[in-house]
Amino acid sequence: MDATQYLRDDHELLRGLFQAIRETPPEERRKRQELVDELSEQLVMHELIEEEVFYPALVHASDLVPQAVADHQHTREQLALLQSIEPACQTFSEQFEVLRRTTEEHFAEEERVLFAAARDLGRKELLRLGELLETRKRQLAESPEERAVRHFNRTAWKVV
Repeated sequence: MDATQYLRDDHELLRGLFQAIRETPPEERRKRQELVDELSEQLVMHELIEEEVFYPALVHASDLVPQAVADHQHTREQLALLQSIEPACQTFSEQFEVLRRTTEEHFAEEERVLFAAARDLGRKELLRLGELLETRKRQLAESPEERAVRHFNRTAWKVV
């Protein structure tokens, strides 16, 4: 699968998690927290593979790459804030919506601008990058060390 399709599929996975959280009532605190934990895990891995594999291939093709990296940093800060808020309270819902809107805007701009710029790389290179994205995400998902770091980062600010 080529890199843009791989990332588009990842965007859809993340959109599905955002939707599942939106549809989970605040009183289902545990389920909401589990979904946010899964979203955090998937979103951080997604951002890492983009930064390690996809963006370097496009750094000379689009001025959007530095902004996309900055968006990722902002997303991580928003995730940390969301993780620190009780899932059943109104503030959680408000901060979740900020994160969802920001992330969706990032995805839309990426799909519109960066994916168009990526076409100039050619099919062969996009297929190679797609394989690298898939391999790196699998490594991140399966590595006990990587999982431990993401778990620590996810729980470091959590209010008990």
